[in-house]
Amino acid sequence: MGLKDSRERLTSGVFRATGYLEQTVQEPVLRGEISIFCAFDFANGFLRFDRIEPGWVAPPREAKPPEGKIAKAPLVLRQLGGRFARNAKASVEWSEGARFAALRRVEEDPPASVRPFDVRLVGLVNWGTLENGKMWEFGFPKLQSRASGLVQESETLYRVSWVDEKETAKRDCWLDAAQGFSPVRYEQRLRAVKGLGHWGEPSEIGVATWIKINDAWVPKTLTQEQKYPRGFRRRELSFDWESVNQRVEPTLFTWQGMGLPNGTTVIDRRLGTTVTVATVGEDVFGPEELDAPERTALRMVLAAATLVGLAVLLGVAFWRACRTRAAFEEPPYKRDPPSP
Repeated sequence: MGLKDSRERLTSGVFRATGYLEQTVQEPVLRGEISIFCAFDFANGFLRFDRIEPGWVAPPREAKPPEGKIAKAPLVLRQLGGRFARNAKASVEWSEGARFAALRRVEEDPPASVRPFDVRLVGLVNWGTLENGKMWEFGFPKLQSRASGLVQESETLYRVSWVDEKETAKRDCWLDAAQGFSPVRYEQRLRAVKGLGHWGEPSEIGVATWIKINDAWVPKTLTQEQKYPRGFRRRELSFDWESVNQRVEPTLFTWQGMGLPNGTTVIDRRLGTTVTVATVGEDVFGPEELDAPERTALRMVLAAATLVGLAVLLGVAFWRACRTRAAFEEPPYKRDPPSP
């Protein structure tokens, strides 16, 4: 189908997304800026995703409250998030402000602090599904198999519908054939009882705009809003594409290329134990996860140079020792004859 072909034309890229998040569901109201950096190379299974966005956190408790009372310190607004990278051998995760970055197995779920998403699913799913860490290869077959209707509403506009198994959620997505069947609008409606009652007003709305770069349609903007009885949650993102379907530097997907703060300890947990790998700013070798041949060659060159250096030092030391010994032990024919 046109949607699948269009989305799968996007094979690699780098983008930055900026915007804001607003949430009024509970007090205090949350507002702040979002910043995302993403790089990907789907053919090789590479993904890099950095995210920073506002969130409320509890301040550190300075002292125990009086007995029988509960301390109610005001929440603190901070920019939360982290960085995530996945390559063929490992995934790397780091939370904002942490002293450690961890290497994990490739198949493990990404950290909740980062919530990376596959840009090919933008506009096709709701807010929560987009951020569950699943990739296109997992998400699209489910969408395709569960589609319950397809209606052509205009010359280029098609509406695809999904109804969940419990018949309590209905989702509609409008695809624009003139833009590579890109999803331009998404609506989700809920009802309390299976098969009964009208769907009512949308509980979530998403709107996306698109731009074509290097034969691939990519998102330009995304707006999502969820409505609740006591408020709403809304975010807006604007995408700035640095490259589309061009080579992406492989080191971006390693801990050495993540721009981690100097002094961050890198640990490896892939085998179930914790092994210290390096400290950022102190490792003199190249990327370990992807450039093993180059790294091995570099080690061999350095080892050979070290051996040559040791041989030279030993040779010089031996030569000096021989000269010193010769000075104190002259041959017999050069000594003065004994007195008569």
